[in-house]
Amino acid sequence: MQEELPKTLTLEQVAAVIDCQRHLRDRFLFALLASTGMRIGQALALRHEDVISWERRIRIRPRPDDARRARSKGGGQGSVPVPGELIRLWSDYMHEEYGDLDSDFVFVNLWAGEIGRQMTYRAVDDLVRRTERKVGFRFTPHVYADPVVMPTLTRSRCSRQLGPEACRHIHRSSRNLRSGSGGW
Repeated sequence: MQEELPKTLTLEQVAAVIDCQRHLRDRFLFALLASTGMRIGQALALRHEDVISWERRIRIRPRPDDARRARSKGGGQGSVPVPGELIRLWSDYMHEEYGDLDSDFVFVNLWAGEIGRQMTYRAVDDLVRRTERKVGFRFTPHVYADPVVMPTLTRSRCSRQLGPEACRHIHRSSRNLRSGSGGW
């Protein structure tokens, strides 16, 4: 019998996933997914111009022309507020690891493959498998579509920004947090 993957992670599990990362890029990726509810395709499609650090928000745009298929499911677009800690983590990643690379994309290969090329779903899958071995539980990057900060969004604004599927998870999870029933 195959072990069922969790639909959501607890706050402790999210912290374990983020804390066990050796690289700032990977810490930023998992922290971004956890704090915004972005889908992995939305994160991989992020360009530098989408990080509006002085306003503490991330712009989400569909990119149907993306040859690597990293895109927003359902064409969701808009912007998502992010905590200052996430912007600081992004800044550390940009200065300490990304450096002078010439790429439009935020998430790129830094240690293997073609350096500076947009990160792929396969690279994220490999990262998740390595992380699972470290933390001792299974998960997918899709379970992060239930962020801590999202309960402040209205259902219609959330749907416009992230797409209806992600928002269904977000609002269900925010009810769980408010009721004390645990989990994301």
